[in-house]
Amino acid sequence: GRERERENGLRLTPRSLSTQVNALFHGSAPAGLHRLPSLPRLSGTASGLENIQADISLPVIQHSLRTYERHLTWLRGTRAVADAKLVNKLAEVVKLLQNLAANVEREMRRLNLETRTGTSFTVPENKEWATLRAGFVILRDLRMFLNKTARELTSLEPGW
Repeated sequence: GRERERENGLRLTPRSLSTQVNALFHGSAPAGLHRLPSLPRLSGTASGLENIQADISLPVIQHSLRTYERHLTWLRGTRAVADAKLVNKLAEVVKLLQNLAANVEREMRRLNLETRTGTSFTVPENKEWATLRAGFVILRDLRMFLNKTARELTSLEPGW
């Protein structure tokens, strides 16, 4: 497959980014039914992977990556994230998200597909508990998104 950018010696793929997100949880996903309406909604089934089309999937993936990037950047700047290690981990994940989004955008330009601009989101109420809950939702949903994206990109081109 095509050579992708390397960051800290890791191959930059949705799976490697998912590994970084999993490290934030120490292997366990936060439970709960909380949602943030500003996060992308996952759709599709495993059987739908054989019908993935680049002109439909890549713009959605690109937009979702940029949405998660904005959410994590917001989360890093809140008072609820005071631990320096967590702030640094979030910064690493944001950087990896930016690099993966750039790779997707480069592929979109190669295919003459338009990138989607981001939409703003409403910041959760300014209370520490609401911010912590939003952070868990963002990371939980990002983890699921990256797993789905890895399968989609691999079905589009095995080199991802």
